[in-house]
Amino acid sequence: MKKRSFLILFSVLTLCLCALCGCGPNSGGNTAPTEASTVAEAPIRHAVWGAFEYDEYQDHVILTAYTGNEKTIWMPGVVAKKPVVGFGTTFAHNFSITSVYLPDSIRTIDEQAFYMCDHLTNISMLDGVESIGKEAFAGCSSLTVARIPASVTQIADDAFLYCMNLVIIGEEGSAIQRYADRFQSINFRPSLEEATAAGQSGGSDAAEPATSAVPTSAAPTTAAPTTAVKATTTAPATQAPTTLPQTEPAAEPAPETEPEPVTEPETETEPETTTLPDDHDEL
Repeated sequence: MKKRSFLILFSVLTLCLCALCGCGPNSGGNTAPTEASTVAEAPIRHAVWGAFEYDEYQDHVILTAYTGNEKTIWMPGVVAKKPVVGFGTTFAHNFSITSVYLPDSIRTIDEQAFYMCDHLTNISMLDGVESIGKEAFAGCSSLTVARIPASVTQIADDAFLYCMNLVIIGEEGSAIQRYADRFQSINFRPSLEEATAAGQSGGSDAAEPATSAVPTSAAPTTAAPTTAVKATTTAPATQAPTTLPQTEPAAEPAPETEPEPVTEPETETEPETTTLPDDHDEL
């Protein structure tokens, strides 16, 4: 009797535990949320916008391909009235682009986003980017300038692999500065220095006379050839009088020809005619 009662209690407890854990034949409640989540992650449609292909979701757009041949890329921030939040590996192995400007709607630069873009020289990001994935710019051997905002807090160690001449422009004390300080091949330049340098060159009026002094110093150099031209023009002026006397002796042969028509031998023929009558007298 004790064994039976023990078995009955044990079976009741196991049934209760199965009911609580949802292990029964009708306990398929966990499948519904997964189906719902997969439906939410699936894109609504795949479409084309200009030279870009994209996947449209409920509240955002992700670029999937670029079919253009432009060297400078201005990535759109809004497509189909929805913000563009990512672009995957759209530009990987693109050997024609040289400059890329990202909008403020981009939140992440995915893994190998610009992988092996060996002609890329300039990348500019606006405030809004939060992370840069693995090998995002790996193999971009020509990349020299990268403007990265302070909103970036996560950067993969090999994000800029083989970028040997890179200068990162950002805010002092940011995560991107700490990242750049870890690598000898990456130099960091504060964005404030760039702004102040631009302000000093364009905002101060004292710098303008310095630039205007450059053409004034160049003016004497242009005057030198003008004097040289004058010297060359005066040279033939001195030669002109020398040519005038040369033409005067050329006129002298004319008087030499004048005595030629006065030929005295013709006068000598006259006495020959006069001798004829002398001969007749002798006869």
